[in-house]
Amino acid sequence: MLSGLIGVALAFSLDFQAARLAGTRVVGTLFAIDPAMAALVGAVALGDRLPVAALGGIALVVLAGAGAVWSAGRGAPATAQEEAAAPEAVAPAPLPLD
Repeated sequence: MLSGLIGVALAFSLDFQAARLAGTRVVGTLFAIDPAMAALVGAVALGDRLPVAALGGIALVVLAGAGAVWSAGRGAPATAQEEAAAPEAVAPAPLPLD
């Protein structure tokens, strides 16, 4: 039981650290592909067979999740590192008043 708790705590700690470093858009996109990964693991490891309708549904969920994440993050830097590395906005020089 102790090894299970340590394994879960370590996995979540690393997951949150990666989420902080990667940014919300990347993490959201990865979470959007979770249904596809679960179906792939079920098919490969357990020998599950998914009907075409289920595969289509998984594809729609992945596309909708990824699209929502990417469209919501437009115009904003994905990470704090990108924001720090982004060039400062340069204001145009004021025009002389004659």
